[in-house]
Amino acid sequence: RDKRELELGKEHPLVAEALKGIGYAYALMGRDKEARPYIEQALAMVARTVGTGTVLWGIYSMFLGHVTQSSDPEGALDHVQRALDVFERVVPESKPAASAHRLLANFHLELGNYAAAEPHARRGLALIEKLYGPDNPDVSIVLNTLGAVLTRASRWDEAEQALRRSLDVIERSMGREALDTAYSLVALGDLLLSRGRAGEALEHLARATAIRTVQSDEATDVADGTLLHGRALVALGQRQEAVKVVKASRARIATSAEVDAAVLARLDAWIKSPTP
Repeated sequence: RDKRELELGKEHPLVAEALKGIGYAYALMGRDKEARPYIEQALAMVARTVGTGTVLWGIYSMFLGHVTQSSDPEGALDHVQRALDVFERVVPESKPAASAHRLLANFHLELGNYAAAEPHARRGLALIEKLYGPDNPDVSIVLNTLGAVLTRASRWDEAEQALRRSLDVIERSMGREALDTAYSLVALGDLLLSRGRAGEALEHLARATAIRTVQSDEATDVADGTLLHGRALVALGQRQEAVKVVKASRARIATSAEVDAAVLARLDAWIKSPTP
């Protein structure tokens, strides 16, 4: 960053890019609090040098929203919405516009704004299909979000249709044993279990557990999928097998590089009192 400033001056867009790069590095390490000031500086610099109505400013604003979602969800929503407003005026059918719709769908979903989330999920889906084709892995990601939105709205049949298509797309684009496939398997299994179809749910959840046994994943995601797997087994009267599955997952998580005590506590609590 200092070298950039000496060579180009403090207000050059490439200095802003360097600041954003530092913020991105912190974000990759999960250190969003440290990432935020760098991205805010970069956004302010871009606003001064190229203006707030530009695609570049929109990209920086969207990235700031992405980084601040957990600490400031309402502020993050505003950053991404303002970015989308720019994209819709300047590049309405573009990758940045599709990304903004995807983020807004997820943000509204997390905030419980299901009516607001659905149109963003559908618009993001349409743009990604137009830009990259119907079998792009990003199609599966947006379909998972749409399925979650429809599930929260108790539109079960539509949700299942979206999640089944998501699984089909990711299996064909990434492979049946890909880690990304595990996410779609868990999402569909969760829905089926909620609908009282434990036998169907178990097929998908067991596959997800098998994938994550071979490939490492975030502890929270592994725990969520494993607990659903255990619940499906208990619902089918296989209590001992359920405890065995969850204990095995707990053992793997406990030996991972970054052990999450809260995740282990959740698994321990369920092992003591298995419920469907």
